[in-house]
Amino acid sequence: MKRKIFSLLGAVALFFSVNAQEKCLTVTPWNEPEVIAKSTPAELEAMEANYYKQLADYQKIAKLNQGKKAELLRIPMVVHVIHNYGPENVTDQAINQLVNILNDDFNARYPNKSDVYDEFQDILGNTEVEFRLAKKGPNGECVSGINRVAVDDPYFSNFSDGQNRIENIKRQINWNTAKYMNIYIVGSIASAGGGGVIAGYATFPRSTPFDTDGFVTIYNGLGEHGGTSSHEIGHYLGLQHTFVGTVESANNCGLSDGVDDTPTTIGYYSTCPSKANSVSCGSLDNMRNIMDYGRCAVNFTLGQSAVMRGVLQNQRSGLTTAQNLIDTGSDYDLEDTPQFLCTADFGARVDQPFCPGSEIDFEEITTHNAVSFNWVFEGGTPETSTERDPKVLYNDAGMFDVSLTVSDGDTTITVLKEDFVTIQDNNLLGDLLGEGFEDIDLSTTQKLVIDNKDGDRTFEVTETAGFNSSSSLYLRNRLVVRDREDDILTNTMDISQLSDAIVSFDYAFAKKSSTSEDRLEVFVSSDCGITWTRRKLLRADASTGSTSSLVTAPDQSSGDFIPTQDQWKNYTVSVNSFKSEGFRVRLAWTAGGGNNIYIDNLFVGSAASVGVNESARDNMVKLYPNPNNGSLNIESEAGSITHVEVVNVYGAVVFNEDFNAEKVSVNLGEVKAGIYFARVSNASGNTNNMKFIVE
Repeated sequence: MKRKIFSLLGAVALFFSVNAQEKCLTVTPWNEPEVIAKSTPAELEAMEANYYKQLADYQKIAKLNQGKKAELLRIPMVVHVIHNYGPENVTDQAINQLVNILNDDFNARYPNKSDVYDEFQDILGNTEVEFRLAKKGPNGECVSGINRVAVDDPYFSNFSDGQNRIENIKRQINWNTAKYMNIYIVGSIASAGGGGVIAGYATFPRSTPFDTDGFVTIYNGLGEHGGTSSHEIGHYLGLQHTFVGTVESANNCGLSDGVDDTPTTIGYYSTCPSKANSVSCGSLDNMRNIMDYGRCAVNFTLGQSAVMRGVLQNQRSGLTTAQNLIDTGSDYDLEDTPQFLCTADFGARVDQPFCPGSEIDFEEITTHNAVSFNWVFEGGTPETSTERDPKVLYNDAGMFDVSLTVSDGDTTITVLKEDFVTIQDNNLLGDLLGEGFEDIDLSTTQKLVIDNKDGDRTFEVTETAGFNSSSSLYLRNRLVVRDREDDILTNTMDISQLSDAIVSFDYAFAKKSSTSEDRLEVFVSSDCGITWTRRKLLRADASTGSTSSLVTAPDQSSGDFIPTQDQWKNYTVSVNSFKSEGFRVRLAWTAGGGNNIYIDNLFVGSAASVGVNESARDNMVKLYPNPNNGSLNIESEAGSITHVEVVNVYGAVVFNEDFNAEKVSVNLGEVKAGIYFARVSNASGNTNNMKFIVE
């Protein structure tokens, strides 16, 4: 048996240069540049001699056990998909298909078994191993066995640079190589001279684990029996190429791969010759061997299977132990759902506040086979439950923890989610909301919530425009991508006792062109926002003058639309049929290519106080002038006025005085411009709420 140790120069050339005839860049340990650099020639020769001795021992043991049923060895694997969201980001289905192909190739379930020449039919190898996608990650967490990693460029076209990049990525993302077989799928590895393509490379087994252990393959060769992945796993489990040296070189006839039943061969590069043309080195070639470069690879041999099993029982024995299968979540039958417990989790519809008296449905979503469930619900009724998916009543406002302990009879896991449930006071704002967006901090106010659904631009306060003021809420919509959504939501109110409840606001909007399709929808809820009813749809593409038109100004194709005072409209709608505790309003914006949108003077309350530029809806009580400079008159035809209270939009009282007259004068003193609300009580016991503006 002849053997060959490459010189340092030759080894470096093999590893870092790409020959047009190379499909696989795997090299044996004694030919790796790093190993050569730190080893003496004698040490390299001893390393090679030990390798061939191990191969001989593994085959000898296999022959002694011939005829006995071999133990099935299971190999946990993780597939790292290195991608930039292109075709190299292969599907889960493609990876599951790869697992099936590997299990066929390594268990003599070759679909083209009959293509193997008769001379080699008796030595078709069955390695009797099964590959399993690991279902537990390095920290015991539940996983799919597929790890997707986005990088700027997953196409490594220059090998000397690209291979270094690949190796650096492997060092960063590998899972414990002593416990998992790591597979790395990339866009490309290198383009060889003369149009050749590098399909993959692997690491040979060593006596100790190392962080780049595993194999790399390109994405577009996964679905082939006898293909790149099976070939590279052959290297990973200790096999050389059947031709050993450079493919299709006559020099290969003096080399041996160390396997007794693989004929010496020059090798075949991406061809599938006839039997008559499959002779080299003086004998018939097993050119359908997976460790050749032939285009019609089918099988391993008995000797190759013996070597691979020997490696799994020695250098890589840590992969297949019973404990490692448990640790990696690989102790399951391929036909069955994994039967172990590795994490606890639960969910519920809590992406929004609930009101007191709400029932919440909880759902256990633990991965894999829990059989017992112990819930603890802070603030809930019941406080505990052993049901799988319980229903829980919350009667009080607050933020509450939820915990779940699950068990499969052997393993017990607890998950605690703090402040998981928010039960909101169903009357945070009373029965009156008036907001002119002056001196308001959207990050701290309890009045409103801005829901930026897409994480893009959203509503903010501007001081460049407002109706009868210089402030409003606006979205710089001209820079927003179509179909992005943003909501303005009020917090809860109790409008159950209002005689004539309304929602009112002013708005200004301009299209950029005739193709603008922006939408503003008005929704109301009587159950804290659990369910919503649409009351109005304002559309940019509605007919001009239509009550459904969103447009208040001429088209403005460029620059920011900033409305003048005559470019505002008001929308008011009755919500009497929704009067309740826990009342909320949602203004839902959908971008459609238009210019900016402005919202001002958002009001929820009694219709009697909605009038701006009016005295009041109830002609029995009049407030004038409106707008004013802080000095105003109030007249009543329904009896003497007994009390006047004025509050600003924050609910702060700025005037509070008793009277006994049918006409009174009110002077607010030095107050800021903005919206105010007067509560006027008379001798008849009635109270009118009246909105006015101080300029």
